Amino acid sequence: RSGETSVQYADLNHIGILTSNTTSAVNFYVKVLNFTDETHLRHQLPYPGAFVRGGKVQLHLMELLSNNSTENTALISYPGRDRHVAITVHNLGVLKERLNVHGVSYSASVSGRDAIFCRDPGGNALEFVQQPDAS
Repeated sequence: RSGETSVQYADLNHIGILTSNTTSAVNFYVKVLNFTDETHLRHQLPYPGAFVRGGKVQLHLMELLSNNSTENTALISYPGRDRHVAITVHNLGVLKERLNVHGVSYSASVSGRDAIFCRDPGGNALEFVQQPDAS
């Protein structure tokens, strides 16, 4: 559409993975796959989980009683608690404007970070994170 500002994307930020047992998941990624445990970087969130990294890829492990995708998607109203892809953007405000123009609802991250969540038409959860050094 004419008159809309382009969103400038930077990089893949992290991947959200559901697990039914955080301890087992961390053990697998750290001990089996040789990932680094970065849970100390995890903001205060109202559910169990952990962060692990393999090279440039950070995974956010999020605990649910069941990790059945179909079952959970119907139960999860907050996309940040669902499987999701996180993409870094240079200007979150521009993206919010575009989402508003197109009637796409989104929510702020419950962690307090400068990030928003929305769902695509297929119900897939997407997170957009403001690049820390961008304004």
